[in-house]
Amino acid sequence: MITSKQLPVLIAIMEALKKEEMSITKLQQKLKIKRSTLIYYLNILDNQGFLEREVKEKEQGKPTLLKFNKKKYKEEAKKQDKKFKEEKEEMLNHPLTFEILDLLKKDATLTKKELHGKTTDYFRKAFHLNWLINEGLIVQEFSITPKGKKFIEEHKKNINSS
Repeated sequence: MITSKQLPVLIAIMEALKKEEMSITKLQQKLKIKRSTLIYYLNILDNQGFLEREVKEKEQGKPTLLKFNKKKYKEEAKKQDKKFKEEKEEMLNHPLTFEILDLLKKDATLTKKELHGKTTDYFRKAFHLNWLINEGLIVQEFSITPKGKKFIEEHKKNINSS
């Protein structure tokens, strides 16, 4: 699995190779990274099938030219897009989606805590609520708590002076 720290380097490598085929040495110089680090990242791309290598047998030192495999990349992008759409459809058709939307249709003032209490206890319910917010199907509204009201009362002088 690729981490968020690895992603920028992988993207830089892919972008450079999309523009032109080049040797490991040239790519290393262009990206200004250590050869061992570059080899590590090239192996990740190679394992994903996004890298093609062509050995120049007739040239001195038999340099290896690296090429970005656009076809494989596009195939993987289509697979990921399909998977994303399937997961979205699954979330939209999940019983919890209907429960939450129905409850909020009946009472739009329900808090997150009240929603938790009134809905079936599904695993990852908080994730589901956040997903619905991100999809624009529900909004999270904020209201002041008794603790917040007490805080304001105790700090009125600070509020009035600003």
